Amino acid sequence: MSDMDLDRELRAKIADLTDECKTLRAERDAYKQSLYAELDTNLRLRELGGAKPDECMTPFLERVIAERDSLQVGAQVLRNDLDTALGMLADWCVAVNVNGTGWDDWDEYYKDAAYRDGPLRAMLDKAIAEARERRGLEAA
Repeated sequence: MSDMDLDRELRAKIADLTDECKTLRAERDAYKQSLYAELDTNLRLRELGGAKPDECMTPFLERVIAERDSLQVGAQVLRNDLDTALGMLADWCVAVNVNGTGWDDWDEYYKDAAYRDGPLRAMLDKAIAEARERRGLEAA
C-alpha cells in the first residue's frame, strides 16, 4: 500500500470517527437536556410539596401521600359531622313547619341543637357567641 493510499485511508477513518464523535456529543447533549428537564420537574415537585432540604425523594413522597390520606380522613369526619348537623336542623325545621310555633311541639329539636353534645358542639358554641356579640347581647 502506498503512502498516498494509507494517507487517504487514515483521513477517511478520521472523518468517520469525527462524525461518530459529533453524533455521540449530540446524543449526550440531548440526554443532558432530558436529565435537566427531569431534575427541574423534581425540584418543582419538591418545592410544591414542601420537601425538607435534606429529604430524599422517596421519603418526601411517602410523607406527602400520608398527609393526603390524613386529610381525606379528616374531610370524611367533617362530612359526617355536617350530615349529623343537617339532620338535626332538618328535624327541627319539619317540626316547626308541621306543628307551628308551639314550643312543646319542637323543643326537643331545639335542645338537640342548642345543648346536647354533638360533633359540631364547639363550633356551634363559638358561632352562637359571635351572633350574640354582633347583636350586643351578653354571653349566655
